[in-house]
Amino acid sequence: MAVSVLSISAQDTRSVLETYKEDIVAEERTALKKEVEIINAEIAKETISREEAQEQKKALAKKHAANIEDRIAILENKYALQKRNAKDSTVSNNKEFKIPIGDEDDFVFKVVNEKRKPKYDKRTRNGPVIAVGVSSVVSQSHIFPNSPYELPGSRFFEMGWNWRMRVFENSNWLRVNYGVSFQLNGLKVQNNRYFVQKNGKTVLDTFGISLKKSKLRMDNLVIPIHVEFGPSKLNKTEAKMRYDTKKTKRYGFGGFVGFPINTIQKLKYTNRNGEKIKEKRREGFNRSDIVYGLSGYIGVEDLLFYLKYDISPIFENAEIEEQYISIGLRIEI
Repeated sequence: MAVSVLSISAQDTRSVLETYKEDIVAEERTALKKEVEIINAEIAKETISREEAQEQKKALAKKHAANIEDRIAILENKYALQKRNAKDSTVSNNKEFKIPIGDEDDFVFKVVNEKRKPKYDKRTRNGPVIAVGVSSVVSQSHIFPNSPYELPGSRFFEMGWNWRMRVFENSNWLRVNYGVSFQLNGLKVQNNRYFVQKNGKTVLDTFGISLKKSKLRMDNLVIPIHVEFGPSKLNKTEAKMRYDTKKTKRYGFGGFVGFPINTIQKLKYTNRNGEKIKEKRREGFNRSDIVYGLSGYIGVEDLLFYLKYDISPIFENAEIEEQYISIGLRIEI
């Protein structure tokens, strides 16, 4: 008898089961018919009497009837086991089971469980990350609070995707965090000034009339990388092993590198004709082609105090070289 394997989803097993019940009955009847033909041949040869042959036929009929009953019971029990295990993943994590239909596993009925077995050890986890806070600048001529920029109005926002990888095989005290992020950096200019380019340099100049708003927005796409360390709790079962950082302190130090993707200066004012004007100027302002800097965080679980410092100057050719600095909260979801 040829070997045949059927692979189906668990939800379709009932209909297939009924088909295989019919196959079992047909197979046992065929086997009974062949054995009866052998007995009839012996009667023709007069090697056995008709009475003895009749007794053998009755015994064979009982045997095959019992085979049908037992084999169908095996199918039903295997189906019930599969159904229970599909609902309760703690009972079995097997992806499939096999049911012998014919003698010596000649014919195999295989049901595939669609529920995947959980990975025993995950060294890398990933998820979204968000950071928000306030910003200022550092330069040789001024530093907060003596800055030309308003602190509450100068804000930053960062959003991206982060991967956290355990460095060692059997310890989680040291991790590497890396990913990709979109940074939105803003500077709100005070004292009725705005950015202009004079003689190829980016400088702050006084606006001709009263400004209600003067703000520079700088968008970057960066790759942040941090070395992180801190305690964690090992949760281990037969099915999986996980390191848990819930309610534990985390410390991370590293930096970022990327490039600017957008620069906009927003101005709001009322002109001499009494018209309210909103301007968006996309002039570039000689921003650096590459942005890079240092960053770090400290906190508990996924709520972290965050500090970011741009080593690269805001403008390549500026009257005063300034570096962007931010402080706020980092949340890993």
